[in-house]
Amino acid sequence: MADTPSLLGRARNLLMTAVVAPAVLFGVIAVAMAVPDAQNMLIAAGTAVVLGGVGAWIRWGVRSKPDLWQSVASPAVFMGCLLVLFAAGGGDLFGLSGTTYVVVAGVIGAGVALLGWLPARRAARSVLGEVLPEVVDSPLVVSFTARGTDADRLSVTPGTIEVAVRPSSARKTTHSFPLGDVTEVLVRTETEDGEYPVPGSTGKPMRVARGDVLVVEFGDGRLVFAAKDAHRAKEFVGARVRRWAAAHKG
Repeated sequence: MADTPSLLGRARNLLMTAVVAPAVLFGVIAVAMAVPDAQNMLIAAGTAVVLGGVGAWIRWGVRSKPDLWQSVASPAVFMGCLLVLFAAGGGDLFGLSGTTYVVVAGVIGAGVALLGWLPARRAARSVLGEVLPEVVDSPLVVSFTARGTDADRLSVTPGTIEVAVRPSSARKTTHSFPLGDVTEVLVRTETEDGEYPVPGSTGKPMRVARGDVLVVEFGDGRLVFAAKDAHRAKEFVGARVRRWAAAHKG
């Protein structure tokens, strides 16, 4: 009896589906729309191959960042739009023409887009839901976004905590803290908005919105981060710290 694929194995399979399935369906439909023009049929098939390759390249680039996995579906969305544009350019398919042809192409195009987006979304949700040992022990980089307009980002790698302050601004700064330096992880409630310095930095402090915040204590400082899900962030950071400590014991 075959072994059941692991959680990460299933997630990777879903990402592969998000790349391959839309490209195949797009290629078949686009070639059918181009019949009997041989040149356009080749162009349609080549476009499917190129866009499938782009999807595979994106998948490779974000393979360790599940919060970005839904970007794998972007070529599928583009393919869906292309089918509508092809239909608007004229021709017929399955004996259809005119407005009906464009509407049917739009429905098929939406299906192609969903065929990429739904598996990618499911893959991301499968590893970003509960804090599971398989994810904690994996090389995945799990990120948490802060409340507020700055949308600061805290990413937990297998060995470090990376903080990007004002990531969408020209003033973006990044800070890295080894998991081995963490002495305590907790959640507390801030009653009003405030600012806290980033440990080891002399730059501008990080704005912290009121509400539950993640607090990471180091030997020489304290990181206060207003994660949207502070309790889940605490659980995951704590699990990664314990894993790091167990791996480096002795």
